[in-house]
Amino acid sequence: MKHAESNLQRLCVRWFLLQYPEPRYLIAAIPNGGHRNRITAAIMKGEGVRAGVPDLIIIGQNKIMFVEMKSDKGRLSDSQKEVAAIMMGNSIPVAVCNSFDLFQWTVNEWFKK
Repeated sequence: MKHAESNLQRLCVRWFLLQYPEPRYLIAAIPNGGHRNRITAAIMKGEGVRAGVPDLIIIGQNKIMFVEMKSDKGRLSDSQKEVAAIMMGNSIPVAVCNSFDLFQWTVNEWFKK
């Protein structure tokens, strides 16, 4: 299915915004993926865009969590594994979610709702 990961991420973000409203909670996408022309890619790299950083950052209850969204057949790239290892080595949780149910469970467990 075309755009399966994007569709899943949009569904998860919509659900999160309904269940965990601002200003107490925050969810934001990190725009590391997608196709860009050479100039835009060079500018973004200079601004700090880094391959492998997870798709979403979630903040709430004095906690920060990152979530990498994957389609049901998606796998982590080497750069995603490297970044996740750095984050986890610094006690920053990273979850990989390949379904809406897993995303809901992960977030609810993290915030113990």
